[in-house]
Amino acid sequence: MTIDTLNITVPPLQRPASWPIQVGTLPLPATALQPRTDVRHRIDHAWTSRNTIVLTGGGGVGKSQLAAAIAREALVKDVDLVVWVSAAEPERVIAQYAWAAQRVQAPGTSGQDAESDAIAFLDWLATTPRSWLLVLDDITDPAAMGSWWPRSPSADRGRALVTTRRREAILSGGNRTVVAVEPYAPDEARAYLRGRLSTGGAAHLLDGQADLLVEELGHLPLALSYATAYMINEAVCCTDYLRRLTGQGPRLEELLPPQADTEGYGRHVAAALLLSLDAANSSDPTGLALPAIRLAAYLDPAGHPRTLWTSTAVTKYLSAHRATTSQSLNAAVSPDEAQSTLRLLHRFGLLVDDPEGGHRSVRLHALTARAARETVRATELPPIVMATAYALLEVWPEEDHLAPDLGAVLRANVDTLSNCVEVPRWSAIVHPLLYRYGASLLEAGLYPAALDYWRRLASQCEQSLGKNDLTTLAVRGKLATAFWRAGLPDEAVDIHRQVANKYKRRLGRNHPDTLMAIGNLAVSYRNAGNGDKAIELLECNAVKVERLYGSDSSEFLNCLNNLAAAYGHVGHLDPAIKILESVAEKSALGLGSRAPATLLARSNLGANFYRAGRNHDAIELLEQTVTEFDQVLGVDHPDTLIACLNLASSYQAAGCLEESIAIEERVADARERLLGPDHAETLNTRAALARSYCAAGRIDDGIALMEHVAHEYGHTFGEDHPECLISYANLAVVYRRTGRVSEAIEIQERIAIAFEEIFENGHPQALLARGNLATSYWEAGRLVEAISIEEQVADACERLLGPDHFVTVNAYGNLAVSYRHAGRIAECAAIEERFEIVVE
Repeated sequence: MTIDTLNITVPPLQRPASWPIQVGTLPLPATALQPRTDVRHRIDHAWTSRNTIVLTGGGGVGKSQLAAAIAREALVKDVDLVVWVSAAEPERVIAQYAWAAQRVQAPGTSGQDAESDAIAFLDWLATTPRSWLLVLDDITDPAAMGSWWPRSPSADRGRALVTTRRREAILSGGNRTVVAVEPYAPDEARAYLRGRLSTGGAAHLLDGQADLLVEELGHLPLALSYATAYMINEAVCCTDYLRRLTGQGPRLEELLPPQADTEGYGRHVAAALLLSLDAANSSDPTGLALPAIRLAAYLDPAGHPRTLWTSTAVTKYLSAHRATTSQSLNAAVSPDEAQSTLRLLHRFGLLVDDPEGGHRSVRLHALTARAARETVRATELPPIVMATAYALLEVWPEEDHLAPDLGAVLRANVDTLSNCVEVPRWSAIVHPLLYRYGASLLEAGLYPAALDYWRRLASQCEQSLGKNDLTTLAVRGKLATAFWRAGLPDEAVDIHRQVANKYKRRLGRNHPDTLMAIGNLAVSYRNAGNGDKAIELLECNAVKVERLYGSDSSEFLNCLNNLAAAYGHVGHLDPAIKILESVAEKSALGLGSRAPATLLARSNLGANFYRAGRNHDAIELLEQTVTEFDQVLGVDHPDTLIACLNLASSYQAAGCLEESIAIEERVADARERLLGPDHAETLNTRAALARSYCAAGRIDDGIALMEHVAHEYGHTFGEDHPECLISYANLAVVYRRTGRVSEAIEIQERIAIAFEEIFENGHPQALLARGNLATSYWEAGRLVEAISIEEQVADACERLLGPDHFVTVNAYGNLAVSYRHAGRIAECAAIEERFEIVVE
């Protein structure tokens, strides 16, 4: 090998020293150095079959310290020769090889020609019977190593250990094994923090935020070294340092100053990043490494999907950057070039591009990301942020249930973007990604998080755009939905009412947005138990929507669907069925008999058939509808699963309990697989399944599942969430029927109070809870208390629903039975005469 441009100083020829021999200076051992057990195990295993191990990983993960620890162990174990080479440049490698050749008196060593002596040293390594360890630290250009890689016929006799940030395929050639070095494991990072502060006489700086601090530092040994040195020097505790690190104050070089590198971990994060970026940016595809890593820096360090880099938003962003920095006539960046840029950054150790990493295949260390963000000028920020936002929106699935894991990853990336850049700076209006993110929280059943999110976004919109701005109103409408899903229906009604009134004043009563807001308010009334008010609004809205869009429009048919649901809610099943028959027919004519909207209308119609006692019609219609849903949308689509549950209810009403249970078990398993075991829809399905078990005589199975569902509801959504209360109410009913009356009463007393606090007076759930409590009192022999509650329930039902409503009639029937058992025959007879019923 000939290198004409080298200018290497050859040290004078040395006499051989006694064995063992050390060539080169090892880094000093770091204080509180961790054993890195997992990595050491992988290194030892690799050395059983290969003699050269390449430790690869990002800057600051502790590769050099790990290699130095292995070298020190080799000296202790009487390995004959340990050579430490700073291998950043080939010239240094050759010079160190030449020096080592003289130390071991390798045959052919002259002391006059460094390159010849280096070759002699490699030949000596390949043939000597002595044991040796060669460490090549920090190779920056694997291809430039050429023939300077060591070779040995036996891993038992000679071993080489290489450290590098690069990840090229060449590193695994030549019978070499690559071992990836990651940051500390969480327990190692915590142990380092404790040990370093303790040895520095600063153990008092440890406090309750220590674990959060090591998490924020990404468990990176370099960052931990800098941070602990800063804390010791400045007498800053974990809590204060964490506040400074996560705040908008000091820059990274102030919190992790280069002079704090007392442990020999290497360059400062920012400096190392800039050096690697310069090299990567000049490599093919030229000029794209810098804009790419800046974009990645605003995404979740834990990872984002690789598909994001083939999105139109990212390729346009990279193309725009190339157009402003390149003289090339063709500035357009293709998806292939964008992915090549990822591989380039991966090779330089600036990020991890793992094609097998699933939805988190591209990862960037948090401190590298922060260092990259600090290179961004204010004028450069908007295009980066907007490209990132639109790219995330582009790869988001149309419906989260199609890829729930991907939805979770994308939400985490939006969180990172929002934490890095204040939301109002994204756009003059709310970016579509923010709507998609909030909807995803609701679809995932993360109701408390969704409520908090929409609250914050609504507040930001009010402050930046004004309370009456149309964007603010749209966001507040989403906030109302979040209140409802979080179990606060009255708050949802209040907000929807405010939004609808402001739309009327701004746009007029007949504007499409106003009509939509009124429709949302009506649905909110229905969810809050005020079916009559919902019907009043929807009947008026239907006339206006039909006039505006036409009788065959999807807007009008959707309005009729909501009206039918409201009728069904108050027990007016005949008009509900009539409306749904019309909707199904019009939808079939306009969209097709197998269109999703047509199938949904038929599913709702079937549900109302079984509620009206038309079980045969319900089963016939729903069996066909479920089959077509399976074919059109797939067996796991949410609308398919709802149709299945409607069919299960119809089977149960017809006494076909085995068929009902089979369907509910299928739906419960599907929802758990798709949404998770704690999702509200999963728990709702399991609650229905538990009731079916009880109806089929499987009481123990039913009670066990009900107890599980109630506990999970309380754990996930809180003990006072309506669904949690309903699940406990169902459990109490089964307790009562199986003789556990005292347990039933204990639950029902709490539920009755909670429902009255949550809902307006007279809500069906509140009335039902009090009625169930009265029944338990009756069975416990507490007749006076039972009658007192039943009188209140009957009076409320008559006042709210009317004297002819079946719920009112049932309530008075229960009261009449209690009167008879209490010996109040005249009052019982009065009820029998008034409602034309006979009490047994």
